Amino acid sequence: MKFDSNWSFEEIVYNVQALKEEYEDTLASFLWHELRERNDFISDMKERVYSLNFKEWKKDKIWNYLNGYEYFSVLQGILDREQKK
Repeated sequence: MKFDSNWSFEEIVYNVQALKEEYEDTLASFLWHELRERNDFISDMKERVYSLNFKEWKKDKIWNYLNGYEYFSVLQGILDREQKK
């Protein structure tokens, strides 16, 4: 996946929809008997997200978005609030 751990939060938000699509496509590509490989991929992606140089709660929001538990508008709202400072 095209994921750079040096990206700013703004760059992550700008790219997160494409990242989610690629993440979901990759997850869907594993066959039922490839559970270990699928789980390894998920773990690797989670490590990438949590290696970002952000506060933990922002990493949680990104990870939750990638897994369908958060809306893009929440990430955009965080970015909008930060840009207003």
